Amino acid sequence: FINSDTGMRRILFDISFFKIEHFKELKHQFDKIRRDYKGKEEINLVFEFQAWMDNKIIIAEKDIIDSTYRKDDELKELINTMKNQIRLIIFDLRIETLKCHIRREIDVR
Repeated sequence: FINSDTGMRRILFDISFFKIEHFKELKHQFDKIRRDYKGKEEINLVFEFQAWMDNKIIIAEKDIIDSTYRKDDELKELINTMKNQIRLIIFDLRIETLKCHIRREIDVR
């Protein structure tokens, strides 16, 4: 039988670790697929992938919350750490999309 406090902490940590690793693999696969696209198609692909990954972050957070009865500060900290690590994985895509937005602003003016 799992000690409810220590065991649950470990389970939640493991879940968040595996989710982070899963996001790394998704990003790696995206980078491989992305090589086949150029120009506007590549930009659209980056925007779509980033939006999809943002949605996956919300789902990952919900999965962790749903897997426990705990709703304390320790859980919030674990979730925030996981989300920050996942956001770092796709940080380069965020920079690219921001650059596209800036170029569009300049082009419109």
